[in-house]
Amino acid sequence: MLILLQFFYFGLPNVHVSLSSAAASILALGWSTAAYTSEIIRGGLKAVPPGQREAAVTLGLAPATAMRIVIVPQAMRICLPPLLGFALVMLQTTSLCFTIALPEIVSRANEIGSATFQYMSVLMLTGLMYAAVCIPATIVVSQMERRLSRHI
Repeated sequence: MLILLQFFYFGLPNVHVSLSSAAASILALGWSTAAYTSEIIRGGLKAVPPGQREAAVTLGLAPATAMRIVIVPQAMRICLPPLLGFALVMLQTTSLCFTIALPEIVSRANEIGSATFQYMSVLMLTGLMYAAVCIPATIVVSQMERRLSRHI
């Protein structure tokens, strides 16, 4: 992720394409998210047993209908926990955007720390803010994963 951020912000101006730090961050985060999400969804679709596809064909469902009614609902049960886990990872990854001068929570904490010389307390508070979001979300994702895996 850090390489993508650096590439879009510092590398593209070499080919006469300049992006703001916000645009470069959105592009890098979007690019990375699209790649990982597509792989998670592809894996979920592949994890649906082939017998389900065969059953849909046997019932005479059109391929698009079989995908919509039979395959995708089962694949989403498989994909949902990893997708939510990845969303948490991306939330944490946004802190890397400070490397290309995008104002976000870590850079604001550093600014406050440099103004007050209270780096430890400010950064601890920042860490607690991330923890306040990520720990409950991780628990919810874990419970959802357990609940959904019982029915597979």
